[in-house]
Amino acid sequence: MTWCEYKLGEVTENFDSMRKPVKGTDRKAGSFPYYGASGIVDFVDDFIFDGEYLLIAEDGENLRTRKTPIAFIATGKYWVNNHAHIVRGNHRANTKYLSYALKVTDVSGYLTGSTMPKLTQGNMNQIRLELPEILEQERIVNVLGALDDKIENNRLMNETLEEMARAIFKSWFVDFDPVHAKAAGNAPAHINADTAALFPSSFGDDGLPEGWIRKTLGEVCTIKSGKRPPTKLTSPNNENNISVYGGNGIAWYTNEILFEQPFIITGRVGTLGTVYRVYEKCWVSDNALCCFPNFEEAFELVYFAMKEVDYQALNSGSTQPLLTQTTLKNQSIIAPSEAGVLAFHQRIKVLFKKILANNEENQTLAELRDTLLPKLMSGEIRVA
Repeated sequence: MTWCEYKLGEVTENFDSMRKPVKGTDRKAGSFPYYGASGIVDFVDDFIFDGEYLLIAEDGENLRTRKTPIAFIATGKYWVNNHAHIVRGNHRANTKYLSYALKVTDVSGYLTGSTMPKLTQGNMNQIRLELPEILEQERIVNVLGALDDKIENNRLMNETLEEMARAIFKSWFVDFDPVHAKAAGNAPAHINADTAALFPSSFGDDGLPEGWIRKTLGEVCTIKSGKRPPTKLTSPNNENNISVYGGNGIAWYTNEILFEQPFIITGRVGTLGTVYRVYEKCWVSDNALCCFPNFEEAFELVYFAMKEVDYQALNSGSTQPLLTQTTLKNQSIIAPSEAGVLAFHQRIKVLFKKILANNEENQTLAELRDTLLPKLMSGEIRVA
């Protein structure tokens, strides 16, 4: 098998002239993705590209840190701003193959800018890649693409499972559908008789189901702030393999564990409105707040209650968004009977168990893909 070295500009068509930035204030909300240097940044009401293209970051710190891919495939109809180059493979290169090849290519020598890294079109075109013949590229893409497709399918399944769980939460604890049904003399829909018996058949003067009350998050959770990690690495190694979570997910890696039991995390500084679950032993940075429900069965109820909070309205920062621990503790949460909490837990934990299994499978698949990727790109492993 012959592998040849090419410059990226020799194996691609460039469509940068078609991209067009639109200020946030001028965008109209719609269903078409609006791409920037690191992925989708918004959804707008129009598109300028229709098809499969490779987007390559033009600027941003991610060009150095590479916390997210600097090159990714966009398909369908979408808009692209001027922070991403748009290319497509020509007769020498498969577009998806180029996206994989760039994942294992060091582009640091092609970057300019001391404070803000930039990959100009001219420098991008000079990036050197070793490519096999087009049929071998397609075989490699089929192998890696199958892994990525399964990862994406699992991710989409998890979104659906969480939406199902959230719909049940909203029906039971926001819209009070079972209570309304019983108050009208009807049997609540989609629940068995034993579960229906846990819901009141009338409302109190406060508008809540009879016997239900409101508590604060501080009454049902222990809320803690994260701390500055002892070390911060953008990629894990043997000594620093503990995830450091921030308001937007894993931000760094360190060498110590701060929390060992599952908890719910939300942004404290800079990022407000994110709410997600963490199950692994980890560290949490000081730009996030962590909620530990007082008993395990309340975990799902607290999680979805926190998703209902309007965090932007709680912002107390002057120069950057800020959510204080006291403010979060004072947010109210519906408190049904303990039996009602347990019933919700039993109903939802099955969905969460499947979500966790999908996440674990995705981690395994991603590790397999990342192990195969450089070996396939170098020709060390051939596709039969």
